[in-house]
Amino acid sequence: MLMKHKYLQSNIQAINKSLISHKERGRKLAQQMRELQLQITNTNLPAKHDILINQYNSLWIQYQEIRKEITHLSKHKFDLDATHIDLDHRSTESKVKSIGASFVIIFLIFGIISFVNPDLVGLTGYATSATQEAVSNVTIITNIAMVANNMSSIEFGALLPNTQYNKATSNWNATDDYEATAYIEFGPTNSVAVDLCINATELHTASGLDIIGRDNYTFTNSTNDNVPPDPLDGINATEEIPEALVKYNTGLSSSDRVYHRFWLDVPVQQAAGDYENNVTFKGVAEGISCE
Repeated sequence: MLMKHKYLQSNIQAINKSLISHKERGRKLAQQMRELQLQITNTNLPAKHDILINQYNSLWIQYQEIRKEITHLSKHKFDLDATHIDLDHRSTESKVKSIGASFVIIFLIFGIISFVNPDLVGLTGYATSATQEAVSNVTIITNIAMVANNMSSIEFGALLPNTQYNKATSNWNATDDYEATAYIEFGPTNSVAVDLCINATELHTASGLDIIGRDNYTFTNSTNDNVPPDPLDGINATEEIPEALVKYNTGLSSSDRVYHRFWLDVPVQQAAGDYENNVTFKGVAEGISCE
């Protein structure tokens, strides 16, 4: 039994050392993640932002593995402690049986001395309470999720020169003239309010020789699906889609939808051909630059 005691004590000590090492590693990882989070929040450079996100995700995976290992070691230590206590209990029972009544007499003598002489220390009785303090740690990351509906391709079809406010096919629902079908919707897990940004390249033919001027391509947007109105109704609410990213709708909440309508003017004597461009929509945390 003595050999088993020593074996258990050795294992428990080894696990304690490993737990201390893992917890220290976990604290360092948590600190590194907090520092990266500050950098992610403060950077306005998309390329740097992506690098920092990747670094953060790598640390997060390591942190989760450390937590799993700590949980495993703690359970193993608990089992070993329980076995050790059981061995102590059985050892004590054996000693009690061998000592017999003399142990009771000695115990009573020490109890009387302790009661009579309050200056003696050592026999403190049973603990009636215990306190364990813990420090809680959590890292909240900035999360922006958005999905687009009917916006992967903005189609205008075949148009004639010298026409204005030609509407995209997605501007209205086929069964409801007041409902726009192109929208961006924000995820319910977004952790911040969101500002929307937009830009576009010029419409051009494949050769690049023929271009439709930027001021001819405009759009309207709203969180209400039956507005903005048709410019042909006499209310010109359209905005030119700029070359550089600019904000066009701000302070958007989780689960908000922003509906879009697109318009194209074709100048007089515009060369025939197939024209295309790229339109970019970007969501950023409220107050953060688009770039």
